[in-house]
Amino acid sequence: MRVEDEIIGAELEEAHDQDQIEVLEREEEVEESDEEVAVTAAHDSESAHYLEIAAIVRSLLEGDEVSLGDLEVSDDQLVALRALAAAAHGHTEGSAQLIYAEDRLQLLNDALAALGPTLAMTLDPMLDGTRDLYDELVAEVSELRDRLLSLEDAQEEVFHHDEVKAGGDEADDDDAEAEDGAEVDDEVEPPSTLAGKPGEPAVERPVTPSTLAGKPGEPAVELVESPSTLAGKPGEPAVELAESPSTLIGTPGEPAIERPVVPSTLGADG
Repeated sequence: MRVEDEIIGAELEEAHDQDQIEVLEREEEVEESDEEVAVTAAHDSESAHYLEIAAIVRSLLEGDEVSLGDLEVSDDQLVALRALAAAAHGHTEGSAQLIYAEDRLQLLNDALAALGPTLAMTLDPMLDGTRDLYDELVAEVSELRDRLLSLEDAQEEVFHHDEVKAGGDEADDDDAEAEDGAEVDDEVEPPSTLAGKPGEPAVERPVTPSTLAGKPGEPAVELVESPSTLAGKPGEPAVELAESPSTLIGTPGEPAIERPVVPSTLGADG
């Protein structure tokens, strides 16, 4: 009996140990399952966050207005999303002031650098259908960049045209001022016709008659000064010179000839 009792006791003890082992194994399985559920839940939460940001990025690239103030994102992500909105729309949120294409390209590059790691999470193989979303984002970003590059070239051409036009206008103004100055310089003030000694009243200067003559439209020539017909000693009144008789003779209409000199008969005898 004692041997049998010992055998039965050993079997019962072994069975109890086996039960304990099974209980421990079930507890471990439960713990592992709970951890997997927690990991899956965390992954799903992160994935949902990434997908939400990706959806916002797509809306902004398509030109939609999105209220960014109510989003549950980090400060860096919010700054990047606002930069992307400004690049896509051409103005900052709540402002009508336009942003030039060159600055919009810089904003686009800054936004993509900050949001790149988040958008790359859409490539997670555990997420279904997100690869197509990623490809759409890449295509829309490329399209926006091409539009901004074309707009930048057009704006630079306009700026260059305005600069050239402004430079031409300034040159025209300078030429006009120079012409005005030349006209002022050409207007030489005529000499004064007044004369007089210092301290005495000025009197009108006698007008000297011109010594030039000529027909209208022809060059003026200097008049030949006629010899004075006045004679007299210094300090005495001038008297008119007696006109010497002409020594020329001839018939009217024919050339004049010199009158022959008749020899004097005075003083012949002595």
